[in-house]
Amino acid sequence: MENGKFDNGIKEYNEGAYFFSKGQKKLAIDRMLLSAQKGCAKAQFFVACAYYKGDCGLSKNIFECEEWAKEAADQNLADACLFLGNIYLDSENPIYNLDYAVHYYDKALDLGEYEAAYYLGMIYLMDEYLNSNDKYAQRYFNLAISHDIPSGYYGMGLYYEKVNDKENAHKYYELAKMYGYDEDKVDEALNRVYPQGFSIEHFKGAATRLVTATIISLIILLIYILFKY
Repeated sequence: MENGKFDNGIKEYNEGAYFFSKGQKKLAIDRMLLSAQKGCAKAQFFVACAYYKGDCGLSKNIFECEEWAKEAADQNLADACLFLGNIYLDSENPIYNLDYAVHYYDKALDLGEYEAAYYLGMIYLMDEYLNSNDKYAQRYFNLAISHDIPSGYYGMGLYYEKVNDKENAHKYYELAKMYGYDEDKVDEALNRVYPQGFSIEHFKGAATRLVTATIISLIILLIYILFKY
């Protein structure tokens, strides 16, 4: 939602957006910087992204990016909150911080950005996160799925793979593929779960279970016969 501060700099933001749409990036960033300095959250986020990418004549600067994104997030811009979560989750960034990532993903989620639920699930699934909790991860993946976020299915597959439930892992990875999640990542995951293919390994597992059940039944029958006679 836009708050009272958001109206500050809106004229400059609109001018910056126009220049950017025309490919006039230098004029665009000049107007966006002015708008951002006046307090326009969308302009602040634009500037953050420009610093992140090294775009519109600005040099890449993760610290400037972070500061401008925080300004926008403080005004409850959901995109900025999700963006901050993503950059804090990136272990290659010098500002990598899982606690900060959780904070901003939580805020994005509160603002209705349900993609954040997937990322929260991923963090809680990480052993290196001090507050890791597989059940919390499962809960967030379910929340993402309930809001039609394809990555939620992939996350749920990871959860079941971690707890060594291959059949459910396979099911959710297939659902992730069906709903349009990254096909290469899904195929890689499916190959991890069933290296020889689902049909072959599932059949082998079923056959093993059948043989085991048959042996157990024969042992029980033999014990019964011995005690009876």
